[in-house]
Amino acid sequence: MSSYGYKSAILTKSEAELMMDTEVRSRDFWAVFDDYDNCIKLQKIIDLLYNSEPGNDYEVDYQENQNGTRLIIRCNVCTKELTSYDPFVTHENGKPHKKIRQQKMTPKDPNIGMKLQRRPLNELRGIFPKGSLEEMIDICRDPVLGIQFVYKEVIHGKELFTCQLCQKSSDVTKVKTSRMFGHLTSSSHNRKYMVCFSTLE
Repeated sequence: MSSYGYKSAILTKSEAELMMDTEVRSRDFWAVFDDYDNCIKLQKIIDLLYNSEPGNDYEVDYQENQNGTRLIIRCNVCTKELTSYDPFVTHENGKPHKKIRQQKMTPKDPNIGMKLQRRPLNELRGIFPKGSLEEMIDICRDPVLGIQFVYKEVIHGKELFTCQLCQKSSDVTKVKTSRMFGHLTSSSHNRKYMVCFSTLE
């Protein structure tokens, strides 16, 4: 089936709006014949004007009925089939579609509905890879200062760390996990951190 050369045609937004207000309004536009149909053209219009909006997901498809084959627009957000211009526009502007679209765009907080519990600040989280710097910090009983100054990079598959607070005065550039943990818990690093922040006050 052909679509009047719209497979490769570049459509502007103003052209799509004009087609939506004129051609797509016609019931004949939705009809499918042996030698042509408007499936690709309609999908281009829908993509440009509606699927470009966050949360929308419309797909043009075919529907067989007793009068032949016609185009439909399927709303994959609401799982509804819209069989012509008026139902589509009504659906797009309707509150139910906007509500469902907004719900799908807004991730649910996994903590909603859970009973809140007080937890100690130094409680182990146990969510970090074994042997990682994050795990070492997590299981350390003493406070670890200046973590925000640690820069991690992966070189040849190995994690290397740089302490940007101390790198000018110490050899802590691109060091391994255990060495960086030792540095973070050292008195020299802690002194540098305290001096740095006392001068900011």
